Amino acid sequence: MADAGILWDMVHSEDLCSVIKGVEESARTLKPWSMQWRIITPSGKLKWLDSVARPERQENGDIVWDAYVSDVSDRKRAEIALQNSEARFRLVTENMSDLVCLHRPDGSYLYVTPSSKTLLGYEPEELLGRNPYNFFHPDDCDHIRSESHQPSLNGVQKLTLYRMRCKDGSYVWLETLTDPIVADDGTVKHLQTTSRDVSDRVQVRQQLKHDALHDSLTGLPNRSLLLERLEGRLQKAKAEPDFQFAVLFLDLDNFKVINDSLGHSVGDALLIAVAQQLQTFAYGADMAARLGGDVFVLLLEDIEDLAEAISVAEGISKNFETPLLLESGKQEVFTSSSIGILPWDPSYHHSAEDLLRDADLAMNQAKRSGRGRYTVFSPEMHCRAIERLQLEQELRQGLDNNEFVLYYQPIVFLKTGEVKGFEALIRWQHPQRGLVSPGEFIGVAEETGLIVPMGQWVLETACGQAAAWLRQFPEQNLRISVNLAVPQLQPQFLKFLDYTLKHTGLPGERLTLEVTEGVLVKNFDAADRLLCQFKSRGVNVSIDDFGTGYSSLSYLHRLPADALKVDRAFVSPQVPDARNQAIAESIVTLSNLLELDAIAEGIETPEQLQWLRTIGCEFGQGYYFSAPLPTNDATQLLAQRPLSISHSTETSPQKETVSLKAASISGVS
Repeated sequence: MADAGILWDMVHSEDLCSVIKGVEESARTLKPWSMQWRIITPSGKLKWLDSVARPERQENGDIVWDAYVSDVSDRKRAEIALQNSEARFRLVTENMSDLVCLHRPDGSYLYVTPSSKTLLGYEPEELLGRNPYNFFHPDDCDHIRSESHQPSLNGVQKLTLYRMRCKDGSYVWLETLTDPIVADDGTVKHLQTTSRDVSDRVQVRQQLKHDALHDSLTGLPNRSLLLERLEGRLQKAKAEPDFQFAVLFLDLDNFKVINDSLGHSVGDALLIAVAQQLQTFAYGADMAARLGGDVFVLLLEDIEDLAEAISVAEGISKNFETPLLLESGKQEVFTSSSIGILPWDPSYHHSAEDLLRDADLAMNQAKRSGRGRYTVFSPEMHCRAIERLQLEQELRQGLDNNEFVLYYQPIVFLKTGEVKGFEALIRWQHPQRGLVSPGEFIGVAEETGLIVPMGQWVLETACGQAAAWLRQFPEQNLRISVNLAVPQLQPQFLKFLDYTLKHTGLPGERLTLEVTEGVLVKNFDAADRLLCQFKSRGVNVSIDDFGTGYSSLSYLHRLPADALKVDRAFVSPQVPDARNQAIAESIVTLSNLLELDAIAEGIETPEQLQWLRTIGCEFGQGYYFSAPLPTNDATQLLAQRPLSISHSTETSPQKETVSLKAASISGVS
């Protein structure tokens, strides 16, 4: 060959490495070299060459080959065609249950295996010459054309999934592999398809997808599907300024009571009934979803204005006024819901999570306002939520960093002014904000459960200080009063109480635990058992905030109580009221009849003191006698002889700084 370089340039890229390797091996061993390989001619044709070459080393060390090269393209194409034919034959014989077809480039059938009868109900002859697009599901035609048919015409093998109509009109899911059959000129002459029925697999996959996006109990969309829909509505609202939507966030009132009292089966039946009711308010593209527990969301699409969303919320509340019949009409249950209404605000809501967050905030505001109410979201709610979260974090840090202190307000025998004990009151010495009123943090502490470790610290610190005072002033027989919050009133509290009394050395009779009247009314039997356990340890019990809205007179005589505290609202109201005075007199009279001590809170003037003495109230506390005192000042007070307070030299403080009650569920005292 005159110029071997020309031949090297034509070698097919896929064969070049093997050709070079063969030549190099022949040069190394000086053995003859032979192989078949492809070239692309300058005109673009593909040819197969068969080469035999004998190497010979020249005197100067060069190696030259005496080669014979022949064109075997026709023979090679015949071999490849035979291989393809054999492969198709094997495919047919090995997959008789599959549908194997040969198509023209436009898709029309040239050959169909007999399995078409089993798979589709058609005899092969019924399909020959027909276009398969006439049998594809209309929704799948574009997908098949773009994802399978067109790529195959370009020589690319493709696997696709689609639906095909059977002779009886039903559809089956087919998974089809399409192979192009290329002619000598490089064009696709035919298409070969191999299809199998994968309906069962698709059905399982669809069921898994449905289960992943729907609530298993009610069948409603779940949080994932709701978030997906909300994101879509956000995008639509941004693209179409006239499109408006709203989110209604619903939480059933007292669902836990129903679940615990009537059983979980009734609770589940109630959730299903509520889901069915909500679906009656979902029109067109609206969506009712369940987020979990007793929380539901209703997405209202394309509404006119906020008034329309409010109207739907009122309709839901109205529906709940009628009892729901559960378990085939055997169980009648009343329920109501607190509803947060969130109209989309383009300047404020940028994600689906934003929407749910703010709708939840509005719902919580509605729940705090009472049962069966709705509240429309305002940006101020979010600001308050951020502040609350910050406060919770700072509270946790405050507990870890020992930022809380106790002040002690004297409890005075009104006839003589003699100090008989102290009430321990908590204050937060915030490192940046200074002294923080418990009215700002007690509610958050209760909601988050931080009130439990906070209350334990108050009890242990107060008992330790009282024990120290008793050792320092043994003749005075003081009592220390500590308030208990609702989360503390659990049986395990008794273990901590025993530990505290033993650890501090304070006798049980020197401790008074104050419990609000509201706690007793909510669960009288449990509270009564716990109070009896207090009494068995010699601990005194005082009923705090008595008369502030509950009716406990009918069973007050059954409680193991030692004292009633007359709330400041009846002693020093903002506006003098004869009715408040009458209530206070009734409480004092009742305490005397039941042989309980009466302790008035919030005494601020000589006139109030004189009036309380007149009606027979024995004990009291308030700024008229003394503001809450830090430990050192309270110790100095105990060192006075005689131990009595005629009046306070301080003026009455403003309401926001009035005595800071320790762990009190009633707020500021």
